[in-house]
Amino acid sequence: MLLCTTIIESGIDIPTANTMIIDRADRLGLAQLYQIRGRVGRSSQNAYAYLMIPGEDAISKDAIKRLQTLKQFTELGSGLKISLHDLEIRGAGNLLGAKQSGHIAAIGFEFYTQLLEREVRRLKGEKVEEDFEPEIQSSRPAFIPDDYVIDQPLRLQLYKRMSSCKTQDELSELRGEIMDRFGPLPPTVENLVEIISLKIVARQLKIPSIRLHGFSPLIDFSDQSRLNIDRLMKMMKENKSIALTPDQKLQIRFESQVDVFEETKKLLMDLSAI
Repeated sequence: MLLCTTIIESGIDIPTANTMIIDRADRLGLAQLYQIRGRVGRSSQNAYAYLMIPGEDAISKDAIKRLQTLKQFTELGSGLKISLHDLEIRGAGNLLGAKQSGHIAAIGFEFYTQLLEREVRRLKGEKVEEDFEPEIQSSRPAFIPDDYVIDQPLRLQLYKRMSSCKTQDELSELRGEIMDRFGPLPPTVENLVEIISLKIVARQLKIPSIRLHGFSPLIDFSDQSRLNIDRLMKMMKENKSIALTPDQKLQIRFESQVDVFEETKKLLMDLSAI
């Protein structure tokens, strides 16, 4: 019998050891537990690790999550999965954590990996397009109600997945998935889907912002916008409801009772220079 402290995680190797008892496992970190557990089963013999706690009601929720994670991932090569779960439990620190950026703790790790991947590609000399995020303003309420998706982390995940949709097909597929899981979409969720759909078009055409108030959308475009200017000028001559404001924004006046989102998308696609 070997009786020791957590010094065992440093790499002491006893191949014949096949049983381990860890007292007060709730006080140890997930990485510690993973390393300590790896000290048994170092040969062909089956090994057992017993994690002792005073009871689930006497330990913290994070401790329970750590133990459940360790129990879930037992196969070889689980280190990466365990480290990712450890990141979720502890948070990503001040750079990506809630202390500095609110709810980014729930979505920050993936954003960090995207930044890292982009920088690696830039260092390799590959062409990296900067993200273009248009601003869509609408007077319609657009959100996921608490009583439609009760779980807050799941709501945040759905918001993130919606905003990450790059094509109309991706958005349509996600819309169908939400309906299958939670039932018919409330009006506020339908509005949110419409706004994301319009945002996809604006992103493709490099349109900085669109304001939708009533039946008169106001579209801001720049030199980078992928619009056919000749077609726009011709359309303005033929249709008096399309005009440029003094600050060079495109204003459209639709008739009442039309679907403003759908008509705005249709107009933009007609002006597309892609």
